[in-house]
Amino acid sequence: DPEMILNNCLKGEKLLSNILHKHNGLIGVLLHYGRNNAWNFYQREQLFKCKDASFEIKNKIQLLNKKLLLFAPHDYDDIEKILEETDEHDSDEFTYLYLLPQYMALPAFSADPDDNETKQLKQEYEEIRKKVQAIYLNKDFLEETLKQIVFG
Repeated sequence: DPEMILNNCLKGEKLLSNILHKHNGLIGVLLHYGRNNAWNFYQREQLFKCKDASFEIKNKIQLLNKKLLLFAPHDYDDIEKILEETDEHDSDEFTYLYLLPQYMALPAFSADPDDNETKQLKQEYEEIRKKVQAIYLNKDFLEETLKQIVFG
């Protein structure tokens, strides 16, 4: 019951350990990874824990491994190319470029790329990234972040 979970959180219960019992399926749904993706990940995780590694279990794990790929729809190769073209950067500057909104990566998690929900999530995440990039365009990151926190 979502209302009960919220009430328990408001009472100070620890969300991940006491309420969700570190259940990666529930945590994945909560983090907006998609219901099917979260449950497939959880199922694979449970199969890995099986001490009896029968043919059937190994087969199920292989099927889930083929189905669940890394969901990271941002083109990291393009970012790498841009960053490599940046002249004379030290390793610290290089690392911090990933924090800039124009290089913002989307969440990375195990997902079924053929699932309709995954396709919808990709579209939603890309739209959100464009909005965030528009908000921060030509603005001081810290100042704009504080404005967003204070004024919404």
